[in-house]
Amino acid sequence: MSVNPQAMVDSAEPDPGPQLLGFIVYLCIQRKTGSSVIQFLAPAFLFGIALIAIPVLIHLFNFRRYKRVEFTNVRFLKNVQEQTSRTSRLKHLLVLLSRILAIVMLALAFAQPVIRYASADLVKSGDPVSIFVDNSFSMNAQGAKGALLDRARVRAEELVRSLPVNTPLQLLTADFYAVQQRLINREEFLSELSRIKPSSSSRMVDEVISRQRDAVSAAGFRTGRLFIISDFQKSMLSQERLAAESTFKITLVSLETQSTPNLYIDTCWMASPLVQLNQPSELVVRVVNSGGKDADNITVRLDINGSRRAVSTCAVKSGKFVDLPFGFTIREAGWQGVSVSLSDQSINFDDTYFLSFEVKEKLNVSAVSDRQASTYTKALFGNDSGVNFKSVSRNAIDYSALSTTQLLILETSTGFTSGSTDEFKKYVDAGGILCVFPDSNASDQSNTLFNGLGLPGLGQWTSLSDRTNGVEWNHPLFSDVFERQASGGKNLDLPVVSATYSLNTSTSAPAEVLLRLESGVPLLVSYSIGDGQVFLFSVPLDAKSSNLPTHPIFAPILYRMALLGARPIANAATIGQSIPVSLQLAAKGDEEVLKLSELGKNDELIPRVRTTGNRIQVDPGDELKNAGLYGLMAGKETKAVLAYNFNRAESALEYFSEDELEAMISTRGLNNWAIMSTGVPDVGKVLKQEQSGTPLWKWAILLSLLFLLIEVVLIRYWKTS
Repeated sequence: MSVNPQAMVDSAEPDPGPQLLGFIVYLCIQRKTGSSVIQFLAPAFLFGIALIAIPVLIHLFNFRRYKRVEFTNVRFLKNVQEQTSRTSRLKHLLVLLSRILAIVMLALAFAQPVIRYASADLVKSGDPVSIFVDNSFSMNAQGAKGALLDRARVRAEELVRSLPVNTPLQLLTADFYAVQQRLINREEFLSELSRIKPSSSSRMVDEVISRQRDAVSAAGFRTGRLFIISDFQKSMLSQERLAAESTFKITLVSLETQSTPNLYIDTCWMASPLVQLNQPSELVVRVVNSGGKDADNITVRLDINGSRRAVSTCAVKSGKFVDLPFGFTIREAGWQGVSVSLSDQSINFDDTYFLSFEVKEKLNVSAVSDRQASTYTKALFGNDSGVNFKSVSRNAIDYSALSTTQLLILETSTGFTSGSTDEFKKYVDAGGILCVFPDSNASDQSNTLFNGLGLPGLGQWTSLSDRTNGVEWNHPLFSDVFERQASGGKNLDLPVVSATYSLNTSTSAPAEVLLRLESGVPLLVSYSIGDGQVFLFSVPLDAKSSNLPTHPIFAPILYRMALLGARPIANAATIGQSIPVSLQLAAKGDEEVLKLSELGKNDELIPRVRTTGNRIQVDPGDELKNAGLYGLMAGKETKAVLAYNFNRAESALEYFSEDELEAMISTRGLNNWAIMSTGVPDVGKVLKQEQSGTPLWKWAILLSLLFLLIEVVLIRYWKTS
């Protein structure tokens, strides 16, 4: 009897090994892992995969051989034969597969597979590298591994040392110094890196990229690598301002931040626009808590001209703010330098806020008429020791003195030339207060004045008997002037008129009716023009048209107008912002040099000064670095006191996480942007791997040996008979 050879011939079916091998090779060449791709340094060795034909042929010939064994009866061996055939067939297939994989891994090892970034071909050898090290004040905070600025220096040094020695480098900081707009070598870079100090400047990411790109392009390069090392506060990065790059690869190196509490003074302002000598005033201070815990018993101090004036305490909840009022009284006229401070252990650049303002010793009031000044304004201001009062005719106006005049009263609206109205317009635009009383016989000549000021002309002159009953109490002109009754002031004795002009409030200049007659006709209207105001009465300054000149309300109204003209405009400029401080000072002479000097110190700098009309604009530019109070000096004379503060943009210590940065980059489709994880121990090694790739040949050798070991185990220990 003979065994049916068909059972043995079944092993000659097509083998799945080559199909699996082709799939593996395809994956190795095409498969992308995140932003990387597997490449081969010696792809010619991939032809060695063809050697898998040797074990396949051996397997096919060996598996087809069988012995002829004669038995008297094979009925009892049928079941054993079938089991032995299937087991032997499985063993041969596994041995074949292990041999094939061993050869494939060996061929891959010689082909030297590496993992590279998909966009690494944008950067060629010798291209420049620009590194921005954020040295803004928020980098003084403690991170998970120390001060953030120290960590930024370490990261920058790791990057530089991983690059070829001859790589052109740029070191850029938030200061944006002009000397940083050049490419340097490694030694210069490391030397400058060690000298980086905290800066009050704060830059947006798109501003940094633009600065880096300009420096690289100016050196004649079209491609390069741009690194930004920062804590990436939410105040420095806006998704809408990010743009794709086609020639530069941008890498964001995020530092290991941690939650840091911070108490700071955000801003200060006057509760009332009027600050008078020997009169109580109020300053409001906003204290913010950006930390994760509530803060109690915060001590806030108020100093004026170097003297402690008040101390107060407050409690601020986490993520909230408190507006803390301070009362004070100014005893001496002149410029007042104010500083408000608190104590905070973490970040202290924003613990003090400076501002300054001027309180006039005397008010300068001028009255202009077509005759001698009326007895009403002269009686009101003429004998007041706190007022310098001048009365002139309309043909004898000293226009050069308008810059120092707090209130200009026009007792007539006719007879002014276009040149005069132009000077009045400049005066109001610069912050002056102009009060206009129309003539009782005003004609078309009044239109020259009103047209020059951009105001509507007078309406119809009407004789009537009417009483004032509407007062805009919230306007600074009337606040705290009267003690209003529960009736809302309806029982007050207010002016009565017998004839009036109608006033048009529909104008391009913002208008507000301050006094209104019972008939609805405005008696006094305020128009805001430029930085100043025009107050227009609908009645002449005489006793025939109304009892206003002799009414008790007349004096406080005109005094308040003069005080509004002398209102202290609290200035509190921000260092790093190119916004000049505008002051209403007498124009400086051609040979007069103005300097800025910090109070109590000898350092001086010459700011940029621009004269516009009767105002000057002062801009220290990038020269001023320290927050504080500065005297604007002309020789030894102090013209003004200016306050400069550090930018509060970085006071709220809120950072973008890596996930948020990645989502932002993905949303904007920024293909040439990448993020270097904070968990990377050495960013230099990461950069080397990015340039040269991560080698995989060792893994291929290990896998080849593993498959050979599997073959030995299968042959030696798997018995099929």
